Amino acid sequence: MFSAAKYLAIMSMTLLSSTLASADAEIKIMMAGEAFDGPPAFEVRMGGQMIGTGYVTTSIDTQTDGRLYLNAEPQNYVQLFVLRVAQTAFDPKAELTLALTNDRYKKEGRGRDRNLFVQSISVNGKMLKSGDIELRATGTDRAFEYLAGFVPIYEQGEVAAALPPQGGWPANAPLKISEDASEDGTVQAAPLSAY
Repeated sequence: MFSAAKYLAIMSMTLLSSTLASADAEIKIMMAGEAFDGPPAFEVRMGGQMIGTGYVTTSIDTQTDGRLYLNAEPQNYVQLFVLRVAQTAFDPKAELTLALTNDRYKKEGRGRDRNLFVQSISVNGKMLKSGDIELRATGTDRAFEYLAGFVPIYEQGEVAAALPPQGGWPANAPLKISEDASEDGTVQAAPLSAY
């Protein structure tokens, strides 16, 4: 069962190295999800290269708790993901894309569904909120409605795309890493995957 507890989990993913260095780029993604027989899974790519995968474990369970867009407090289901990308793999001119990789749907009631809802993407401190993120289906922009400040990804084949600003993404940001839970309940988790 997926809890609606008010907390943020920071999941750390590493690319090309299990050792974090101050030269690593830092990508932060704030998103929520809808779960159905498990949480939604995602992959993150930079310039087409896979840089991380994960699950939105704070997702609302559509079988027991309903849909995110009908919930009075969708922020309760938001999770923060932090990816560390080695500078050798970081491309300041590349777009960043996020895709749902385990879509599932059952027409029942208001629908049992597995979806992603992207709130913001930050690359080395340069933040793009949902209004600055494009939704694409098979390489083209797709019209959609923002849901409570989120970009919805309802199907496999759709991606949320963050385009680099003019001049490219900023240089790396200093890393602050804690292995213990902080006073506000955030935690630093072990890497979900390493490439």
